[in-house]
Amino acid sequence: MNYDDVIALYKTQAKIAQALGISQTTVSLWRVNGGRIPRFQQLRLASLNRGVLKPDDDVLELRALRAQARARARRRKQAAAAAVTSE
Repeated sequence: MNYDDVIALYKTQAKIAQALGISQTTVSLWRVNGGRIPRFQQLRLASLNRGVLKPDDDVLELRALRAQARARARRRKQAAAAAVTSE
């Protein structure tokens, strides 16, 4: 997802900013920074538009890695709690 994709859908920076609850200045900086949209905002835009806008592959990969790390931490916590209760 890049700046041009989002502008094509929303038409103006002000509408993008309003949808995300951020300032129009922040949106304009995306364009200044080469059209790259921050990861979190890509995920929010994809969610708001039910997949019309697709996040970049690296954003999706990072999201999957974080989900795996959370699942591992949850399993370790459960295992530790089970070990304490079985003693």
